[in-house]
Amino acid sequence: MIEEKGQEREALAKRLAVSANTVRLDLQSANADIRAQRARLDREKEDLEGRAKDACHNAMAAREVELVAIFKELVACDIHAPKNYFDGDVLLKQGKVA
Repeated sequence: MIEEKGQEREALAKRLAVSANTVRLDLQSANADIRAQRARLDREKEDLEGRAKDACHNAMAAREVELVAIFKELVACDIHAPKNYFDGDVLLKQGKVA
Protein backbone atom coordinates (compact mmCIF):
# COMPACT_ATOMS: atom_id res chain seq x y z
CA MET A 1 0.00 0.00 0.00
CA ILE A 2 2.80 2.43 0.86
CA GLU A 3 4.50 1.40 -2.34
CA GLU A 4 1.35 2.11 -4.33
CA LYS A 5 1.03 5.55 -2.75
CA GLY A 6 4.64 6.28 -3.64
CA GLN A 7 4.09 5.19 -7.22
CA GLU A 8 0.92 7.30 -7.43
CA ARG A 9 2.86 10.31 -6.15
CA GLU A 10 5.63 9.72 -8.67
CA ALA A 11 3.07 9.38 -11.48
CA LEU A 12 1.34 12.54 -10.31
CA ALA A 13 4.67 14.38 -10.11
CA LYS A 14 5.52 13.26 -13.65
CA ARG A 15 2.11 14.40 -14.95
CA LEU A 16 2.52 17.75 -13.19
CA ALA A 17 6.02 18.16 -14.65
CA VAL A 18 4.74 17.36 -18.14
CA SER A 19 1.84 19.75 -17.64
CA ALA A 20 4.13 22.52 -16.38
CA ASN A 21 6.47 21.96 -19.32
CA THR A 22 3.52 22.16 -21.73
CA VAL A 23 2.35 25.43 -20.15
CA ARG A 24 5.88 26.84 -20.37
CA LEU A 25 6.12 25.92 -24.05
CA ASP A 26 2.68 27.45 -24.69
CA LEU A 27 3.76 30.68 -22.99
CA GLN A 28 6.98 30.79 -24.99
CA SER A 29 5.00 30.28 -28.19
CA ALA A 30 2.51 33.01 -27.22
CA ASN A 31 5.40 35.34 -26.36
CA ALA A 32 6.98 34.72 -29.76
CA ASP A 33 3.63 35.41 -31.45
CA ILE A 34 3.26 38.67 -29.54
CA ARG A 35 6.78 39.75 -30.54
CA ALA A 36 6.05 38.93 -34.18
CA GLN A 37 2.80 40.93 -34.07
CA ARG A 38 4.56 43.87 -32.45
CA ALA A 39 7.27 43.83 -35.12
CA ARG A 40 4.60 43.73 -37.84
CA LEU A 41 2.71 46.63 -36.23
CA ASP A 42 5.93 48.65 -35.92
CA ARG A 43 6.62 48.12 -39.64
CA GLU A 44 3.06 49.15 -40.51
CA LYS A 45 3.37 52.25 -38.32
CA GLU A 46 6.62 53.26 -40.03
CA ASP A 47 5.02 52.69 -43.43
CA LEU A 48 1.99 54.83 -42.51
CA GLU A 49 4.22 57.60 -41.14
CA GLY A 50 6.20 57.56 -44.38
CA ARG A 51 3.02 57.73 -46.44
CA ALA A 52 1.72 60.63 -44.34
CA LYS A 53 4.98 62.55 -44.83
CA ASP A 54 4.86 61.87 -48.57
CA ALA A 55 1.23 63.00 -48.78
CA CYS A 56 2.02 66.19 -46.88
CA HIS A 57 5.04 66.86 -49.06
CA ASN A 58 3.02 66.22 -52.23
CA ALA A 59 0.23 68.54 -51.08
CA MET A 60 2.72 71.29 -50.29
CA ALA A 61 4.48 70.80 -53.64
CA ALA A 62 1.16 71.00 -55.48
CA ARG A 63 0.24 74.18 -53.60
CA GLU A 64 3.65 75.65 -54.40
CA VAL A 65 3.19 74.89 -58.11
CA GLU A 66 -0.25 76.53 -57.99
CA LEU A 67 1.13 79.64 -56.28
CA VAL A 68 4.00 79.93 -58.78
CA ALA A 69 1.50 79.70 -61.66
CA ILE A 70 -0.62 82.46 -60.08
CA PHE A 71 2.45 84.62 -59.54
CA LYS A 72 3.55 84.13 -63.17
CA GLU A 73 0.07 85.11 -64.33
CA LEU A 74 0.14 88.25 -62.21
CA VAL A 75 3.60 89.20 -63.45
CA ALA A 76 2.46 88.76 -67.06
CA CYS A 77 -0.43 91.22 -66.59
CA ASP A 78 -0.01 94.83 -67.63
CA ILE A 79 -1.18 96.96 -64.76
CA HIS A 80 -2.07 100.51 -65.62
CA ALA A 81 -2.48 103.01 -62.83
CA PRO A 82 -2.94 106.75 -63.07
CA LYS A 83 0.33 108.61 -62.89
CA ASN A 84 -0.67 110.46 -59.71
CA TYR A 85 -0.84 107.16 -57.82
CA PHE A 86 2.93 107.18 -57.77
CA ASP A 87 3.52 110.97 -57.67
CA GLY A 88 5.00 111.86 -54.30
CA ASP A 89 3.78 115.47 -54.29
CA VAL A 90 0.20 114.46 -55.03
CA LEU A 91 0.30 111.75 -52.40
CA LEU A 92 1.64 114.22 -49.80
CA LYS A 93 -1.12 116.75 -50.66
CA GLN A 94 -3.76 114.04 -50.33
CA GLY A 95 -2.33 113.04 -46.94
CA LYS A 96 -2.55 116.66 -45.66
CA VAL A 97 -6.12 117.08 -46.87
CA ALA A 98 -7.32 113.83 -45.36
